[in-house]
Amino acid sequence: MSSLTIISNYLLSGRFREIFPKDSEKREVIKKAMASQDVYQLGGTFLIDPKAKLLWQHIDSEPADHAAIPDIISVLDRLNNEEIG
Repeated sequence: MSSLTIISNYLLSGRFREIFPKDSEKREVIKKAMASQDVYQLGGTFLIDPKAKLLWQHIDSEPADHAAIPDIISVLDRLNNEEIG
């Protein structure tokens, strides 16, 4: 489920306040970040060898789309097997 869908569901259900932590300190950190940072900036996961050669990448398509740890481990295993074989 995309982040936009999650936020939309909260807005439509009237539960928007649940997006923010109940702890006031944590809530202020989130509010400050949303006001001062690009919350739409996307990241990614990269595997790069010691010679700076890109071996694998996962570019996040939206804020909740991170590379799954099992996928990363699978790629590492495959790369290790290719290196040995």
